[in-house]
Amino acid sequence: TLFKLLADQGHIIIIAVIGLFKEIHIWNRKNLPGYFEIYLNTPLSICEKRDPKGLYQKARRGEIKQFTGIDDPYEPPKHPEITIDTSTQSIDESVTIIMNYIENFI
Repeated sequence: TLFKLLADQGHIIIIAVIGLFKEIHIWNRKNLPGYFEIYLNTPLSICEKRDPKGLYQKARRGEIKQFTGIDDPYEPPKHPEITIDTSTQSIDESVTIIMNYIENFI
């Protein structure tokens, strides 16, 4: 994959993934070199409050089916290297945590 090619060349790749099931997390660990998980742990109520498009409201009204966290299951990662609670940590704090981990990783 492109991600593997870039990682093999020494690049740091950050991708946003909603890993709905543990099998996805397992696959990522086995197949993406240097892979580590950053779990943005945000309570559902906060996600709903921050939703500028109103997607959570539409899902609750049944207008959107199979919406993660509403009527579709979500399995949080079991062993992320970093967990950030976005309801209590600021963006700046979160970025600092991530950057410190990356600096120690490389």
